[in-house]
Amino acid sequence: MIARILIWLAVHLLPVMAVAGNGYTFNERFPSSKLEAFEDAARKINPDCMPSPYPLEAEFYPLRVGKAALANCGSDEQVRKYSKYILHLKDNPAVTIGMLDDLKVDAAQCVLNTFIDADSTLNAYQKDDYKSVVNAGISVANWYGLMKGLSQLRAADADSFLTTLMSARERNLELEALYHSDVGGRILDALLTKRYKHVLALGYYRERCEYDAASLELENLRTATYDACVEAGHAYRQAERNLRYHSYTFRLPLQEISGNRFHEDFDLMANVLESKMRLLEQFEDYYAELEQLERDLPPEAKTFAARRKAYRTAFDTAKRTISTAASCRTLDPLTEALALANGTSFSCRPAFYGAGEDALPHTDELVAALAQEARTRSAAYWARLDRIRGLHMACKTGERDRAIAALREEMRTHPGLRYDSGACHVVAQPQLERELDRMTADLPEHCQMTAVPRDILRLPTSEAVRALEEARLFVLGAPTRVPPKADEPEGIVVDSAPAPGEPVRVWTGVALTVTGPQPEPEEEPERATVPAILGLTEAKALSALAEAGLNGVVGKRIPADRLELKPGFVHAAVPGPGRPAAMGSAVSLTVIGPRPMIDVPSLAGAKTEAQAQGILAEAGFVPGPAAAGHPAPEGEEPGTFYDTDPPGPGPYPMFTTLRPLAFTLPAPPAEPEMRPVPPVKGLKPGKAQDMIRQDGFFEVGTVSAGKPATGNEKPGTVQSTAPGIGEPAPEGTTVDLFVAAPAVATDAPEDPAQPAEPAPLAAGDGDWMGLWELSDFSTDSASAQQSLSEAVLRFRVEKADGRLMFALYSNRNGEWKRFINFPAEIDDSGILRADPSFLREMEAELRADAAKGQVPELAKMIFGALKELEMTRKGVACTIRIYDVRGGQMVTLDARCRRL
Repeated sequence: MIARILIWLAVHLLPVMAVAGNGYTFNERFPSSKLEAFEDAARKINPDCMPSPYPLEAEFYPLRVGKAALANCGSDEQVRKYSKYILHLKDNPAVTIGMLDDLKVDAAQCVLNTFIDADSTLNAYQKDDYKSVVNAGISVANWYGLMKGLSQLRAADADSFLTTLMSARERNLELEALYHSDVGGRILDALLTKRYKHVLALGYYRERCEYDAASLELENLRTATYDACVEAGHAYRQAERNLRYHSYTFRLPLQEISGNRFHEDFDLMANVLESKMRLLEQFEDYYAELEQLERDLPPEAKTFAARRKAYRTAFDTAKRTISTAASCRTLDPLTEALALANGTSFSCRPAFYGAGEDALPHTDELVAALAQEARTRSAAYWARLDRIRGLHMACKTGERDRAIAALREEMRTHPGLRYDSGACHVVAQPQLERELDRMTADLPEHCQMTAVPRDILRLPTSEAVRALEEARLFVLGAPTRVPPKADEPEGIVVDSAPAPGEPVRVWTGVALTVTGPQPEPEEEPERATVPAILGLTEAKALSALAEAGLNGVVGKRIPADRLELKPGFVHAAVPGPGRPAAMGSAVSLTVIGPRPMIDVPSLAGAKTEAQAQGILAEAGFVPGPAAAGHPAPEGEEPGTFYDTDPPGPGPYPMFTTLRPLAFTLPAPPAEPEMRPVPPVKGLKPGKAQDMIRQDGFFEVGTVSAGKPATGNEKPGTVQSTAPGIGEPAPEGTTVDLFVAAPAVATDAPEDPAQPAEPAPLAAGDGDWMGLWELSDFSTDSASAQQSLSEAVLRFRVEKADGRLMFALYSNRNGEWKRFINFPAEIDDSGILRADPSFLREMEAELRADAAKGQVPELAKMIFGALKELEMTRKGVACTIRIYDVRGGQMVTLDARCRRL
């Protein structure tokens, strides 16, 4: 019985074999010495890359299938039946699958796996792949899915696989599968592709200096190279076995039958073997490349890490020295940090600076910090220049020169610096230097010194006046006449104040004393002493002189062009205070006149407060602190200076205090347009909706039943709206309509003593967020009822800066204005109150003001009201409990509330 089955399988499975001609043998094409040398070289690359030779099968494929099936897969009848079905499966899968429904699954699975195991052209990897598909398909008795799965396993060679595995009639040679199906080659291609991807990834990470990722890719590349090399070795062994088998098995004396086919197959398989040998030889270069990478990569990573560490040290050192004199010098930490950063390739910059906790700061921070330090120093220099200018105008030349020398030394040793074009540069201060040079070279004219001419004594008055003018002095008032000595002519200068030879500032008034006419013998006139009148106002000085019996006259008015000169005050007197004078004689006064009028300079270009103040001080004004001005127009930057307070161009008196004005942020958007709700009372709901929508300003909300109709109201017509009719509202407001309901007769009057059951708490009654409207107020307070009877209020609850804020609005002249805003809180019961922390802060401020006696009455009233405020809501009914500070009692307000 067994012999008959074996003969049956051989008849159906054994193909017509091709025969080889002489000269086509394995040893002739591949001598053993050549293969041994090749295999030894491959083992030196990696011993695992050259597996042991595959054994050759002594029996034909049909016999191997028959023996294994009979031994392992059931009875003779089952093996014959299943083999027949499998052989016909490719020709007509639908019919065959229907016949397989009654087969024993385990036996059929065994026969299929026997076909796979007996095929010597498949290696272990290929057999595992095919058997996994067979086992998965048979486990659910899905034969059609099994065949589809086998075809999908290797889509390109599914037809060849089915031809090789299941059709003995088309199996021309046992090794036909090698020509059409190379599963091992596809696995090898996938491994080589995987290795190449790791080569590319390693190059990418190495180019970008991402050495952690590069090290991981190096390990992956080694693993992928190993896997590909091992698979290449198996591919070589399989190609070798196939060619040996072909050469040894088909060398029959029937070459005249199909000799050409044998030669073609032999050449094809020999070419495959040679290609596998060339592939294995390439792995010598692959492993050499790996070894070179393993030598080069760690030092590169170490050098890169050291460079980042040096940069961090240089950066930190440079940042600490930004505010010192050594902040920017050749070969200093800043230059070193910039050199390290700029010396890194662009592809490595992201890895150099890093990210997260390992991130390094950018050199731009150092350059920006250096520029900011330069601006700070420049502002400090100009502030010191303002103080020096004050000394200069006050004629304090000694202090001025010392201050100038100190400032120049500071500018030399601690200049403002900037980093540009790879080098450090000093920020020049040409305008400041010119100012210092000007003050050093010239004194203000009013500070220059001269001396009262010594030779004016004994000169006639006219010549003494000419000598004083040549010395840039002037005669102060009318000369004082004194009785001449014997034989002295009249009009001779005998004294001056200041005295001759005394140093004085130019254009100082000099009071002359000259001889008068020889007096007639008469009684000695009564004498008086000039009182202390210097520093008094003109009126007070004249009054003091009059009280002393003297006649004060204003001889000269000088401009108040110095800060210490106060307009309207007496600057000098002749004769001077304490000097004797004849009763009723004249005392000449020098009075300080008004300040000179000067124009306001332009502040365009001033970027800082110090610069703006410096421009005003240089023009002769006293600069005040900067103030916020108009919102910045388009094209202007907020914070830049544009005018003064009071505004330019003037003129204004010299030394007037002017505050520089800077542009502020743009103004907020204008308030929305408000319109009154249209008069729709008494209209049918449809007409009322059309009137509200007619220009698109308002939206129509819900139409609800209102109160029962009373008086002239008609049921079914609009009774009221929310917001109310005629009430101003912004664009887009939704207007709800309330329609009068039919009047309902009641059998008995309501008992006012029995209150109505309150409406149940609606969902969301604790949600106060949004804009609300309060109307239809009622209260137990007569005064409150009178003021709120027709009132409509709005309030908004929203979060701002992390706090819940409550804002209350009232309608004033058709516009909604906010008149109170305070932090609030909402408890778990939905009660809205003022925030306790805000009340504590407000109470502390009131106590502090009370200690100073400055508590406003309005602030006390607001605090008292907010302290007891409670707001609750049930549906559309709101209740407000608030303390009436004036009445000294709690007041409860009931109102209709709705969300807008």
